[in-house]
Amino acid sequence: MQILKKFNGLMKKADNTQIRYVKTLEAKEEELLALKVKLSERETILKDIHKMSLLGETTQDAYQKEKENVEGFKTKVTEIERDIQLIEQYKTDDLKGIIQELELSKSDWSGAQQAEIQKIKMELLESKFQYLQKLTEARERYYKVTEPAYKLQNLKVKLGLQVRTYKSGSYDALNLLSYGGTYINMQVDQYAVHEALQYGRIDSKIERALKEGK
Repeated sequence: MQILKKFNGLMKKADNTQIRYVKTLEAKEEELLALKVKLSERETILKDIHKMSLLGETTQDAYQKEKENVEGFKTKVTEIERDIQLIEQYKTDDLKGIIQELELSKSDWSGAQQAEIQKIKMELLESKFQYLQKLTEARERYYKVTEPAYKLQNLKVKLGLQVRTYKSGSYDALNLLSYGGTYINMQVDQYAVHEALQYGRIDSKIERALKEGK
């Protein structure tokens, strides 16, 4: 669907934009961390040189030179911190632009979305109808295959060889399948529907029973 294709294209653009900025930010943050470590080391050295200059153990020029080195590191740290802020701002601006594009086409793709959802619902309704048709067919097959035994019972009753006839209803006979020491319910109950629709999960016993039963 062209409209959804356009929407997915814009979302991909948003994802790629975030990835680009994240990679850049990670590199800048690593650089900033390394500089801060070096700055901390140089500040410790500067403190020692300052102490030595006060004690007359080194020159004032040595102290000033190291102080300039420290100020250089501070300047670099400030620049990278500013770069990081700008990158964050540019990322936000770019993503806002993409969001604006999405909002402008929202009425188109939201309508297409609702149409597709309605189509999915109708397909599910058709599956439900087919499932119920299958149940009615199963009922007919059950009564057909159990009819001879029922007729025999009926004949025995007429001859006084049996008190009454008994025949399980198709629901009671077909509703449960014995499997692995437990039972599989033939009904598609609310829990099974919720698991499939919400989480994409199907009871694994069903698939195993089908494989073993073939």
